[in-house]
Amino acid sequence: MNAPLRPLADNVVVQAEQVQTQTASGLLLPGSSTEKPAAATVVSVGPDVKNVSVGDKVVYNNSFRGTDVTIGKESYSIIKEEDIVATVE
Repeated sequence: MNAPLRPLADNVVVQAEQVQTQTASGLLLPGSSTEKPAAATVVSVGPDVKNVSVGDKVVYNNSFRGTDVTIGKESYSIIKEEDIVATVE
């Protein structure tokens, strides 16, 4: 997993899981019904990050104050390490 972004300080670049657009029973969800996911995979970490590493799956505060970036067809979020609330094992 190589992100084209190199975060500074205690910033973490994550790539969110795909948002489901269909229910288990096959119903299509309109765009406004889907929430931004709060789970993501870490793709790059800044030099001051201590608790997560590249490849970790994390849960972050859904009301984070991060920055969304799209490069090519890939979307990334840059968040502070303090906004990560858990890692998924």
